[in-house]
Amino acid sequence: MVQNSLNADSIFIQISFTDGDGDLGGEIEGQSQNIFITDNRTGESYDRFRIPDIPQQGASNGISGTITLRLYTTCCLFPDNIPPCEAPADFPTNELTLDINIIDRAGNLSNTITTEPITLLCE
Repeated sequence: MVQNSLNADSIFIQISFTDGDGDLGGEIEGQSQNIFITDNRTGESYDRFRIPDIPQQGASNGISGTITLRLYTTCCLFPDNIPPCEAPADFPTNELTLDINIIDRAGNLSNTITTEPITLLCE
């Protein structure tokens, strides 16, 4: 992706899931988001999403599927107090990985998955 502080570029990330209780989607105690993405460079939230309501299929009926997320770009981060989103010649690219978690309606947190490295072009 090309770095930018606005939504100028994006990538799609696809994750597969299996939930043995079948209780994914919908609101969780007033919280509308249930997919959480963390930028591993900073430990800060990168983005949040909401899985739409998925009706339960009955007792002990699990569900599985694939979720595709569109993630918009972010800024490159540099050493030596260089401000983010700059384009220093010494740092043409920046890599980041993201951690992804899902919370089900019972409040159970999924395992954490980590993306492959994503390259930001710091132009």
